[in-house]
Amino acid sequence: MEVYFAANPDVEIGNEEDNQYSYEWEPMDSTLFEISFLPEELVSLDMTENMGYACSSLYWKNAEVAVELIFFAELAENQLPADGTYTINDTYLPNTVMASPGGDDYFDYPSYLQTDFTEDENGDVWYNPYYIISGNVLITTDSEQGVTLLTMKASSYNGSTINLTFSTGETTAVEKVKLT
Repeated sequence: MEVYFAANPDVEIGNEEDNQYSYEWEPMDSTLFEISFLPEELVSLDMTENMGYACSSLYWKNAEVAVELIFFAELAENQLPADGTYTINDTYLPNTVMASPGGDDYFDYPSYLQTDFTEDENGDVWYNPYYIISGNVLITTDSEQGVTLLTMKASSYNGSTINLTFSTGETTAVEKVKLT
């Protein structure tokens, strides 16, 4: 269907060029990233109700890097997807992690790694994006310790390796002390 506007006859609606993502912002040099995050550096969001299908976002950030992964799975009580192996690909199937389609002039789309943050005189923050396109995420829980471990071994579009580890933290015993 084509639409013609008398007031703006040159406007094209749904121009496919507007919806093109690119990997052009990712650095060309292959780099090895060994990243670990603390429990307080995770923000998790279950988007299942809003999306109408199982979908969750895990976002970690510290002073050096940020990582966002989109899982096609609901979150468990520990704010991570259930134990299992999640393949990073572009199938959008249940129990997978979304491979990044790249970015555009405004955003980088998950899953990605952001590094080398700089702030310009206007307060805008710039960074190097690494678009995660393949690999696996493994989530395992040690029920005796009450600790869940997430490990990711992934590759970016230009061949960088991104290894990420995250633990929900060890449980500690609380000692009761009587004050006199």
